[in-house]
Amino acid sequence: MKNSLALFLILSGVGSLKSSIASEIVFEEDHALPLVFVNLALKAGSINDPKGFSGLTHFTAEMLLRGTRSRTKEQIEQALDQMGAKIDAEVRAESVILRGAVLSSQLDDFLDLMSDIATHPSFPEKEIRKLKSELVSAILAEQANDRALGKLRFEQFLLKGHPYGNPPHGKIKDIDKFEKANLDTQFRKVFQPGKVFVVSAGDVSQAKIQSWADRVTAAYSNFPGTKLAIEFMAPKEPAVAKLQLVNKADRTQTQIHIGQIGMTPLDPRFDPFTIANHVFGGGSFASRLMTEIRVKRGWSYGAGSANREGSKPRLWFLTSFPASKDTVATLELSLKLTQEFAQNGITDAEFGFSKDSLINGSGFAYNTVQKRMENAILEHSIGLPDGFVRGTAGRLQPLTLGQVNDAIRTFLKPSRLAISVLCTSSELKDALIKASGVKPENVTEIQAGDED
Repeated sequence: MKNSLALFLILSGVGSLKSSIASEIVFEEDHALPLVFVNLALKAGSINDPKGFSGLTHFTAEMLLRGTRSRTKEQIEQALDQMGAKIDAEVRAESVILRGAVLSSQLDDFLDLMSDIATHPSFPEKEIRKLKSELVSAILAEQANDRALGKLRFEQFLLKGHPYGNPPHGKIKDIDKFEKANLDTQFRKVFQPGKVFVVSAGDVSQAKIQSWADRVTAAYSNFPGTKLAIEFMAPKEPAVAKLQLVNKADRTQTQIHIGQIGMTPLDPRFDPFTIANHVFGGGSFASRLMTEIRVKRGWSYGAGSANREGSKPRLWFLTSFPASKDTVATLELSLKLTQEFAQNGITDAEFGFSKDSLINGSGFAYNTVQKRMENAILEHSIGLPDGFVRGTAGRLQPLTLGQVNDAIRTFLKPSRLAISVLCTSSELKDALIKASGVKPENVTEIQAGDED
């Protein structure tokens, strides 16, 4: 087995094309088990949903598995069952992924099926109606899940008006408008040869995957229709601190999210701030947020902070989920800790512990072939260098405490944070406004079921 995924750019003349097509292939040969993993990915996602049609890219991707020009949904499912294989669709902000896994003995038939699914969807009206119903039910279920809903409403609040704020699964009022013509158009906009990359690993030769990728890419090159513009601006920082109350009746537990626009992994501050964030709230029981909110006071079972990456700055946030009676105190303490973090940085002892912890644990980010494939998908979808994740330890090793504290000081903006609290607002509104320090004119109240 090769030790890491290797990137190959294959330039080949295909069909009647006048120019050659570049098929991006990330491949790892592994004969330990008779399995092959194939990920067909596109550098497009929910950021490319048309205005007023949120969720259209996700809907289109899901419909790929519901019928082609030569196969019904039932025939696709029967073929997969017979092969003992699976194909799933996933849509992220900046990627569409068809994930496949199959026994190597069934690979030829599987690749034919996956090609058909990826290049010849039929978008049958009956399946459109079924999927609409299923997605509406899923969105309503998400609205019943306070954790998921609190996160979604916070991101929409902070990133309002920006493509990163598009809910990946869409809004009910938009899904109701989807028609076959919309799916045909979006498919041809998203599935373009210049956006395709294939990440594969397993008991197969590189040549077979390269050949298959070229055939799929060639099929996309013949699609008519408007080309999709991928470029978009970075989201704007809030000018002032703002507070959103997401009202939901009879809550005994609340969801607190506090954050700001983040940074890309290519920002020079990203790696130093990774060390800083690990100290503040990045997944350790020894983090400040966990120690102060859970361990010392028992206000919330969990408390943490994280950066969400994209090709443009996306968001950094901290979150907790206290009982309603502890919500105001938890918000006050979270803001106080953030302010102290921004002003004073971290200590030498915290720096040493965090740096060692991250470096020593970095290998777990790429210790299986599945993780290495996921890393490759992330790297290619948001424009990171090949092997970026694997190189984390090497980038962290030479960093100093001064660089880390400089990154905290220049990145964090505690006076312009976006705060969102899912709660029964009639019980907590006045106290939360006071605790947040946000001016009344910058306070928004919405109902949990509101989609805008």
